Amino acid sequence: MDDKNRIYADCAKSFAATGTAALADLRGSHVLVTGASGFVGSWLLSTLAFLNDVHGFGTQVTAVARHPSIVEQRAPFLVGREDISWVGTDVRQLASMPDRVAWVIHAAGNPDSRHHATSPIETAAVIGEGTLRILRLAEQAGGLRQILHVSSGLVDAVAVSGRGVSPNSAYVEAKRYSETLCYAFRTQAKLPIVITRPFTFLGPFQNLDSPWAANNFLHAAIEGQPLKIRGDGHAVRSYLYGSDMAMIALHQMVLGDSGEIYDLGGVDPMTVLDLANLVVGQAKRPLDVRVNTAARHADTDSFLPDMERSIRQFGVRPAHSMTDAVARSLAWYARSA
Repeated sequence: MDDKNRIYADCAKSFAATGTAALADLRGSHVLVTGASGFVGSWLLSTLAFLNDVHGFGTQVTAVARHPSIVEQRAPFLVGREDISWVGTDVRQLASMPDRVAWVIHAAGNPDSRHHATSPIETAAVIGEGTLRILRLAEQAGGLRQILHVSSGLVDAVAVSGRGVSPNSAYVEAKRYSETLCYAFRTQAKLPIVITRPFTFLGPFQNLDSPWAANNFLHAAIEGQPLKIRGDGHAVRSYLYGSDMAMIALHQMVLGDSGEIYDLGGVDPMTVLDLANLVVGQAKRPLDVRVNTAARHADTDSFLPDMERSIRQFGVRPAHSMTDAVARSLAWYARSA
């Protein structure tokens, strides 16, 4: 099975229970997506392409990315399509919005904590100035239906230190500021804006060298190496598979109430140790799981979204179980190993 068919099969499973009728307002419309080469952007574009190819939505997409060439490597089936126009620019320098844009998904911003620590100025500037640029352009657009601003679950999860922005908090504080900008533009300029706060994801289009436990486990399993847990493995997370993420995010944008904030994440909490053991089981090879490799104190933190409102309001629910999500992720990354 080629990459496009793999991704379309994932999308089909995500929409199997909910159907596509609730997203009918996307038909024949125009969507602008920033951060289009990232994990969130790549899945949103893939899902919109799926809706066009399989369900005849006829949606036009303008994809904004600083380096569109990344997509040529990560998801080449998204390049050269008549329904996706690529704009290669920093979101802060985006000159204008295409005519007749009805929907804007602002997902620009690097979530890698290593980048936040080494380039805090760039991190804060891209998020803050980029959000302001998008909102200014949206203010001039006619016929805008909704803006989906992609923030971060960390905004609610991390307490404000009150001591200014440190390198490690630049990302969180910039996301917090971007939400404030959205509130200001919704109040003063009457822009229709919904905010979604992503939590922890799993699936194709991520970099396996990213500093997240799930990625490290998948990479180690594919390479036949021990799975290393820096803490004691008791930290709790819930993971949302990429196609489920995109399906839910589109419902939040199309059906969400302007001014509302929705979480975006998985519904099945599990410890990091449980995830490591699940990866080993799905890899079907003898692999060691090593705990506390960084000699840290006990990890008792949790990073969990509240998905009940989206489930109740939009009738959506993740279609991929954790076992399925891990198996599909392993199959995707192992295909080119």
